[in-house]
Amino acid sequence: MSIPLKEVPLDIHQRDQDQNPAHRIKAVTFLLSGDGMIRDVNEAAGNILGYTAEYAGRHVSGILPSLTDMDLLEENGARVNPYLRFLSHIGHNFKVIAVDGRQFAGEVYFSDLGNTDQHHILVMIYPIWEVCQ
Repeated sequence: MSIPLKEVPLDIHQRDQDQNPAHRIKAVTFLLSGDGMIRDVNEAAGNILGYTAEYAGRHVSGILPSLTDMDLLEENGARVNPYLRFLSHIGHNFKVIAVDGRQFAGEVYFSDLGNTDQHHILVMIYPIWEVCQ
């Protein structure tokens, strides 16, 4: 079964004309704890997907449902799950859900942010296609 897709409207793209020629949209960024709980969000998370700091303490699977039953960190907790890093590397499009229920396909990148007392994950999402309803 294929899901029909359409391009995300340009008015939600926050393009910076002075950046690289690709004019990428500003990344929707979430700071997560190692167990997937949202700790912080950036302004683009609110502008594009409707997520604000009020969503701190909720699990990231509400935004990225494919992470529902997935360990985000390796067994030793030192790095992001290698499978997630692989999916990011090959440009896999993840399903992304906005606060208002709109669904997108998006490029998602995971970065490790080590700390002395706990591990954090920086998740950057570039919504690229909105799913037609």
